Amino acid sequence: MRTLVRVIAVLAAGGAALFLLGTLFDNDEGDANIGAGLLMFGLLAVGVAAWAFVDGLRTEGYLRALFPWAVVAVAAGVALPVAVAAIEDLDRDTLLQDLAGTIPFMIVLVLVPAALAVAVGRQRR
Repeated sequence: MRTLVRVIAVLAAGGAALFLLGTLFDNDEGDANIGAGLLMFGLLAVGVAAWAFVDGLRTEGYLRALFPWAVVAVAAGVALPVAVAAIEDLDRDTLLQDLAGTIPFMIVLVLVPAALAVAVGRQRR
C-alpha cells in the first residue's frame, strides 16, 4: 500500500508540475521550453530524495527502504507512455519504443536520488 501511495504521488506530482510549468512558461511560439522541463525534473528528483531520506531514517535495512522506490521508478516508466498512447491513440511499435526510453529514464530520475537519499538517511539514523 505504501508503494502504491508513492507511485500515485510521483505520477500526480509529475502531472501537476507539467501542467503548472506549461501554463507558467507558455511562450505561444510552440517552442520547447527546456528550462521548464529541467526545472520539473529537478523538482521531482528533490521530492523523491526528500521522501526517500525519511524512508532511510525510518526503515530497517537499506534494500527494504529502497525497494519501493525501484517499483515506483518502473511503474512510472510504464504508466507515462501507456497514458500517452491511450490519449494519442499510438500504435504498438511506438508504445514499445516509448517504453524502452521512458523506463530507463525514470529509473535514473527516481531511483538514483532515492538510493543516495536512503543511504544518507541510513547513516543519519
